[in-house]
Amino acid sequence: MLDRQKPELLNELNNGSKKNRFTLAKFIRQLIVLTRRSLNIQAMDLVTLGLLAALYPFTALLQLLISSSDVLIGNPGIVADPIAAAKTLAESYAPLIDTRVFVFITGLEAVLIGMYVPSNELILERSVYLRERMVNLKIVPYLLSKVVVFSFFAVIQCVLYLIVLSIGVDFPEQGLYFPAPIEMFITVLIAMIASIAIGLFVSSLAKSPEMSMYMLVMLLFFQFFFAGIIFDLRDKPAEPLSYLTTTRWSMIALGVSVDLESVAESTILCNTMEDDPRTPEIGDEFTNCTHYPEAREDLLLPYDDENLLISWGVMSAMGLLFLIFTGISIKRLETCKPNPQPDSSRTTSSSDLKNWVNKRF
Repeated sequence: MLDRQKPELLNELNNGSKKNRFTLAKFIRQLIVLTRRSLNIQAMDLVTLGLLAALYPFTALLQLLISSSDVLIGNPGIVADPIAAAKTLAESYAPLIDTRVFVFITGLEAVLIGMYVPSNELILERSVYLRERMVNLKIVPYLLSKVVVFSFFAVIQCVLYLIVLSIGVDFPEQGLYFPAPIEMFITVLIAMIASIAIGLFVSSLAKSPEMSMYMLVMLLFFQFFFAGIIFDLRDKPAEPLSYLTTTRWSMIALGVSVDLESVAESTILCNTMEDDPRTPEIGDEFTNCTHYPEAREDLLLPYDDENLLISWGVMSAMGLLFLIFTGISIKRLETCKPNPQPDSSRTTSSSDLKNWVNKRF
């Protein structure tokens, strides 16, 4: 009796394995289930969820406290005709530094928040991941579910950020292809999603939340020092490292959208002389103001029109590349670490059933 049952059971398991091939429908179903589970986990702590959604908008409030309303557009009257404006000014007008710092901070905040938020996600779920991989969990839908959830919150954060910023800062009306606020939204969203992929990669490498934090600090320094804005890296040996930072490309994209070149070219420099050459006998002080378009040489990064799409493409490619690295990293966990001990919650796989049948019969 038992001898007759053994081949029947093995045949049933083999047929079941064929039926359980991973199809597109199962991929989508698994992605939906995993995404819903991640959302439910996030929704269990509403306070933390609220803080997550408020991170980027909060930085907008801080920027409003230290910036003028025309920080992104400059003085419209001067930008429109700096040569004529130079004849009426009594002091220098150099908006580039403030505008450049403001734009850089906008991109830097998106990058740092994107890296930080998922930095512990895979660490906390490592044992669950390894256990579910023994059943039928696939790496691609697992990682995509994380990206979908965090990208959803990234969209909310970027929208709220621009809304808060619009309270006290005037946006340029038109960007290169779309209205400037829409282009800025696209840029910060892509930068944040690419950084989410970097954060997931850090989470896949780190063995503990503490190690993850240290790695993030090192990445923070790298993104800050090699962005090409704080230090002039042009024609320097370290310049190639700048191309590896998300902050460089977010800065270029934002600079194109707000037309940073026009802001730089509106610079006016004034010199005060002790004697007015027109009335030397009076001895009055005289202020001479001249248009200084050469200030565009201080831009440090290229803001040509074609660089907008290039920057979007590079940041998107970075995000995809780091997701691939993350998949490879968590795949290695299955061989580098011993499988977790089976428990009552584990679902028995087909191979386990086959082994049981061989031993039992």
